[in-house]
Amino acid sequence: MSLQTQFYHENVPVLLEGDELFAGGARVGTYKSKIYDFIGNTSDEDAKSWDYQWEIFKELHTKALEHYPNFNEKNFTSQFKIDLSTVQGAGKKILDAGAGTGRNARMLASHDFEVYALDGSKSAYYQSVSSEDKRIIWVRSPLAQLPMRTGFFDGILCDGVIPHVSKIDNVLHEFHRALAPNGVLFLSYSSPPKELFSAHNMVKIYRIFTTRMKYENILRLAKFLSSFYVLVKALKVPNILKRIPLLLVPDQSSYDQWRECYIFD
Repeated sequence: MSLQTQFYHENVPVLLEGDELFAGGARVGTYKSKIYDFIGNTSDEDAKSWDYQWEIFKELHTKALEHYPNFNEKNFTSQFKIDLSTVQGAGKKILDAGAGTGRNARMLASHDFEVYALDGSKSAYYQSVSSEDKRIIWVRSPLAQLPMRTGFFDGILCDGVIPHVSKIDNVLHEFHRALAPNGVLFLSYSSPPKELFSAHNMVKIYRIFTTRMKYENILRLAKFLSSFYVLVKALKVPNILKRIPLLLVPDQSSYDQWRECYIFD
């Protein structure tokens, strides 16, 4: 069954399982398993990478989801200086960009926002949608190609995702396009902006050959770089001498499994 509709309009249509999404006369996606899917069987490398990662680090991500009931919203908003009261606009539409298991999406929904939880990973989403939370609209799409019209959102929350996309500039430009003129962008990352873009430049060098490698081999490389980080940290040398080899490690999380996971990205 197909439905001539346009997701880009303000009113999201009520769809049936298996409906196809059309915009401008062209098929742009499907509605399946309660997800607006604008990726499908695409060759989008970010999406394929995330799917593989979610399977490999499934236990790690599942534990993060299980810890949701203990999620301290006050600490989260205070740590990242997030003031949700600054999001203004009729209906208060807000995007959780890189929603993963939907932890932040659920927090936003509790504030009566119209929440769009977007991620590129199919594996992540099938876990999330099982919550049956009708306050959240689930979307599978690349961050660099948001399927919403210009100025659609009053706010965008992107928590710890930016360092793990292949084209940071493209994603930031897309956020700017999708935000309303007085919209608010909440952007959190583990490193200062200067270090973030420095690490991303290192990633560009790695991707000269990792884009030609099988995911299994990239995972081996991620584990090697992760162990290299531990070794360098253990060396009793001045910090200034540690900085040079640490530049080779894209992510420097103190937790081993998360570091491997992030480096794989």
